[in-house]
Amino acid sequence: MDHSIKSDLHLHTTHSDGRLSPSDLLTLCCERGLSTISVTDHDTTSGLQECEALSLEKGLDFIPGIEFGAKAKRGEIHILGYFINRHDCALQGVLSDLQEDRKTRAERMVALLCQTGTPVSWDRVSELADGGSVGRPHIAQALVEKGYASHPKDAFDRLINWKAPAYVPRKLIQPKEAVDLINGSGGLAVLAHPLESKAKSGRREIFELETTIESLVEFGIVGIEAYYGDYSADQIERVVSLANKFGLIPCGGSDYHGAGNPIEPEPGDLGPPIESIELLKNLKTS
Repeated sequence: MDHSIKSDLHLHTTHSDGRLSPSDLLTLCCERGLSTISVTDHDTTSGLQECEALSLEKGLDFIPGIEFGAKAKRGEIHILGYFINRHDCALQGVLSDLQEDRKTRAERMVALLCQTGTPVSWDRVSELADGGSVGRPHIAQALVEKGYASHPKDAFDRLINWKAPAYVPRKLIQPKEAVDLINGSGGLAVLAHPLESKAKSGRREIFELETTIESLVEFGIVGIEAYYGDYSADQIERVVSLANKFGLIPCGGSDYHGAGNPIEPEPGDLGPPIESIELLKNLKTS
């Protein structure tokens, strides 16, 4: 596999839970020598138009993307969409519902934090979201500012992870619906981060992974994230093997949020080979 050209197909901006604006993120990607990128904000396409325009200015090959959370037998799985049409009516209808749920969930978590002795201001959380998709990373940042945690991952691990008293589950769509929305908008669906990641709080291997992949293939996914964030060589090899077994394209990216966590990968630290980018583009145009 050819990794001589750096790519990153999993990036987040302030339009969801990333810390960098589209302009700052794309500037960082250029500084780090990336060629092809995809911005995959959670449950929103609001930053894609700006990212497309900036990519054109900066000479970056840009793939419009999104990241959905979907129900699983245990917990949730994430599904990435590449080459999506942000104007698709069905897609935007679902995203509107998910955005409203995100706001309600965050408000409930802030209320619970106040009840459990680690109060943060909802106004400050909203300010940190800066008009984007509000979520736990903004709450974590507020907790760090108040001195309740040393960094955002510490806040997640102790105060707002799925085992914590202030945790509130978020609304998740079914995996088939996520894939259908992506495919219906002209995109390509890819299973994100299937294995444990030490850089992400609570990120565990997907329960019954091969059975899950088999179902997703039937629904219409075309890829799986193998070259992900902080994955070890053994983890990459395992996911590439699964990709080969199920006829999927091995994709990848840093899942960069700019959150200030001490072990967070940077854009381009790990990404897909040139062959994977070409396979995705060929599928899109076929």
